[in-house]
Formats: sequence, C-alpha cells, structure tokens
Amino acid sequence: MANNTNYIKDRHTAKYTAKVLKIQVSTLRKYSAVLEKSGYTFTKSNQNHRSYSIHDILVLYSSHFASSWSFQEGFLKAVSNPFFT
Repeated sequence: MANNTNYIKDRHTAKYTAKVLKIQVSTLRKYSAVLEKSGYTFTKSNQNHRSYSIHDILVLYSSHFASSWSFQEGFLKAVSNPFFT
C-alpha cells in the first residue's frame, strides 16, 4: 500500500483541493474568487496561483458543503466561527 502523505503538507494545489472537496477545479476557482471579493485571502505563488491550507479547505467546505445556506452566507458564518479564526 502506498504511503500518501499529501494531506499533511502545508499547502495544497487547486487540483488536490478540488479532489478533496469533490468539485471541479473551475468551481473551486469560482468559489475562491467569491471568498477573495469578500475579503478572504489565499497564499499565491509568483505565478499568481493559489495554494490552499487545511484551514482554507475547511472554510471552503463549511461555506457551502456543510450547510443549506448560499455560498456567501456560509462563508460569512464560517469565518465568524471561532474554530476558524
């Protein structure tokens, strides 16, 4: 059995993050842009590519996938949760 330690890295690619969230990379980009317009920041490379931390993945998950709220309502609730700050 292969030892997959990708989950313990500090930063993850959009492809890996989308796979974890079970969405398309294009959907992840769209959600990330919505979060950025609301004031959330992601780490970006010199090539302006976003990388995602475990915290970012949890915010994305909580913003939409774990709720019946709209994505923006979920984001506001997720980032106001003390668990994510």
